[in-house]
Amino acid sequence: MRKETQQIDLAYAFTDYWAQRQMIKYLWADIGTPPRGALTPFNAYVTLSHARGRANIHLICDFKDLLFTTTPCEVLEEEDKQLEWLNRKTKVEWERKRSGE
Repeated sequence: MRKETQQIDLAYAFTDYWAQRQMIKYLWADIGTPPRGALTPFNAYVTLSHARGRANIHLICDFKDLLFTTTPCEVLEEEDKQLEWLNRKTKVEWERKRSGE
């Protein structure tokens, strides 16, 4: 009878907030729905943006598509619309002044 050996992999875990200001060489991330509370796109961004390249990110479970396809906050959506409007207005004004030179 063959005796099986078990391998132990060492790991270090921390929250998305703890990851701030760190670059993580190999990132295994859980952005699935937590058992309590909620996960926002902001949490997922903080988590995923600290990996050293997309190829080094490994998701350890599935996540809901709604995490990245819904607006996290109505106020931010309105602010984005306002910023886009200001951008267009600034561009028109800049081009008008530039052509009048």
